[in-house]
Amino acid sequence: MHKKGDELYKELKKLIDKVLDWIKKNSKRVEKASNIADEATLLKFMRRNHIKGNIDVSYVLRISNNKKNLAESLLLSLKEIKEGKTIIQLVRYFKITDSPLLASLSNYQARIWYSWKKMQIEGQIRNIRKLEDKAKKAFVLRNEYRTATRQYMKDHNWADYLE
Repeated sequence: MHKKGDELYKELKKLIDKVLDWIKKNSKRVEKASNIADEATLLKFMRRNHIKGNIDVSYVLRISNNKKNLAESLLLSLKEIKEGKTIIQLVRYFKITDSPLLASLSNYQARIWYSWKKMQIEGQIRNIRKLEDKAKKAFVLRNEYRTATRQYMKDHNWADYLE
């Protein structure tokens, strides 16, 4: 009985060693498959992609739910930002139309489109008399714009995440 226990122990140890060897050999694949980001990984990504600025990487991780693909996409979007412009100026700068083509807007452009449409809600409900009806219409329009924004986004990972 004692001999059988030793054999079982040796077999188990071999199996554990094999698993550890596999993990060492495939750690990059496991990391990629897991799609989990950390601050060090994102800082390296930022250097590789020449993304500069005072960026709170922990905030990027938090809003992307630590998902590597979302965090990297968000960081790449920062390169597109045009500071000091109003929403209307940005709409003109990027030539954003009232009804863009599906999957045609970057994350930043989609945010601009949504902000622009949201600004228009007040004008669209101005002539509605009852406050309750105004609130309902504003709610419906905002939800329509949110849905449309996701459809207009090129980045389907973010669009799906926002849904």
